[in-house]
Amino acid sequence: NYSTLGRWVRKNRAEWREQQKPGYNHSQYSFLSPQRKEKLDSIGFEWVVDKTLTWEERFQHFLDFKAEFGHTMVPQKFDDPIKYPQLGQWINNQRNFGRKWLEGKDAAWMTEERFCLLDEAAMVWYPRLAKFQANVNQLKDYRLEDGTFHVPHGKGTENLYLFCRKTKREYQKLLEGKKSSLNPQKKRMLDEIGFGRQFESN
Repeated sequence: NYSTLGRWVRKNRAEWREQQKPGYNHSQYSFLSPQRKEKLDSIGFEWVVDKTLTWEERFQHFLDFKAEFGHTMVPQKFDDPIKYPQLGQWINNQRNFGRKWLEGKDAAWMTEERFCLLDEAAMVWYPRLAKFQANVNQLKDYRLEDGTFHVPHGKGTENLYLFCRKTKREYQKLLEGKKSSLNPQKKRMLDEIGFGRQFESN
């Protein structure tokens, strides 16, 4: 769990900085004992980290993440302080500014060159929509195999069952002219797999 590791690393660094202050009482209990510090020193642990990484260095971390994990869906809170420091937050910023750049709005440091580099590296600009598409694809495969969109609630189908149940409810709202979480893009994805046909006889 990189999030837990990140907190642990920051805690050790914070304790080390505290110990460097004049007048620090080294006889008092400390999370960072001399033995623990020695072990961290032995693996080359960096007590002071330069956070002023360039955009190009951050982008290389992104490429390294893709090579290691096989995808580019970097969670917003992802932070491996050793290999990918604060990568999740950086990716989230790139997504936000990339979408603004597409819309012609002020996008801070996002340029056409950077946008193209990220896009060619398979940056997921709309992660929620991508996740929805992945669920739709899974539902499509289920229907091809079982011939129905009625996913049972059971072992191995819990997530798909919940997705299908919620989506049916939101689709029905859309048909009734009520407020729904299904935007035109999501409805189009569902219609492409024939999801709306089950409502035609209702």
